[in-house]
Amino acid sequence: MPKNKKGGKKIEKQGLAQIERKIEEINLKKKTEEKEKKRFLKEINKLKERMRSLLKEEALVENRIREIKRSEARATQSKKKQIEKQRWQADKKRREIEKTKWQILDKAEQQEAQIKGVDLRYQELLREEKRLKKERDEIIQKRKKNELFLERESLKNKFLQLSERKKAAEGRKSELAKKKGPIENELERVSREEKITEKALKTIEVKEKKFTDPKEQRRIEKERWRIEDDRKKLEKQRWELEKKQNELLPLFKKTEAEYQEILKEEASIEEGVKANEAKWTKFLKEKLKEF
Repeated sequence: MPKNKKGGKKIEKQGLAQIERKIEEINLKKKTEEKEKKRFLKEINKLKERMRSLLKEEALVENRIREIKRSEARATQSKKKQIEKQRWQADKKRREIEKTKWQILDKAEQQEAQIKGVDLRYQELLREEKRLKKERDEIIQKRKKNELFLERESLKNKFLQLSERKKAAEGRKSELAKKKGPIENELERVSREEKITEKALKTIEVKEKKFTDPKEQRRIEKERWRIEDDRKKLEKQRWELEKKQNELLPLFKKTEAEYQEILKEEASIEEGVKANEAKWTKFLKEKLKEF
C-alpha cells in the first residue's frame, strides 16, 4: 500500500478516536445535566410542599383575623384595645407568612430558570452529539468501503476453517452419543426393575403384618430377603451405570460447549458475509453514480 494511503488511514483512525472521545465527553455532560435537572426538580417539589403548608397556615391566620374583626365590632370600649392588639399580632403573623411565600416563589422561579438553562444546554449537547455521530458514521462508512474486499476474503477463510472444526466437533459428539445411548437404556431398564422391586417389597411388608403363623412368617421373610438381594444387585448396577454416565458428562459438556461456540462463530460469520455483500452492493451503486 502506498505511503500516502497508509498516512491517510492513520489520520482517519485518529480522527475517529477523537470523535469517540468527544461523544463520550458529551455523554458525561448529559448525565451531569440530567442530575442537575433532577436536583432542581426535587428542590421545586420541596418548595411546593412548603408552599402548601404555608397556605394552610395562612388560611388559619386569616380565619383568626376575621374572628378578631367580628369580636372587635362587638367589643366594648374597655376590651377593644386588647382585641386590637390581638389583631396586630395576627396581622404580623400573616405578613411573616406572606414574606415567606414571596421567598418561596422567588426561589421556585430561580429553580425554573435553572431548569430552562439545563434544558437549553442539554438540547445543545444533543445537537452536537448528533453532528459528531454523523461525522463518525461517514468516516466509518468510508473506511469500510476501502476494506470490503479484504473483509470478504477474510470471512471466506474463516468460514472454511470453521467448517473443519465443526465437522470434527460433530464427529466427537456422535462418538459420545454412541457411548451414552446404551448406558441410558440400561439405566431406564434398571429404574423400571427397581420400581417393580420396591412395589414387591411393599406388598411383602403388608403380608408380613397379616400372618401370625411362624412358618408362614419365615417363608415371607425369606421371600423379602430374596427381593432385597435383587434390589441390592439393581442398585449396584445403577451405581456402576451412573459412574460411567458421570465420567462421560464432562466430555459431553466440553464438546457441546465447543460446538455451541462454533455455531455462534458460524452465525457471526454468516451475518458478516451478508453485511459485507450489502455494503459491497451499495458501494458499487455509489461508484456507478459517479460516471
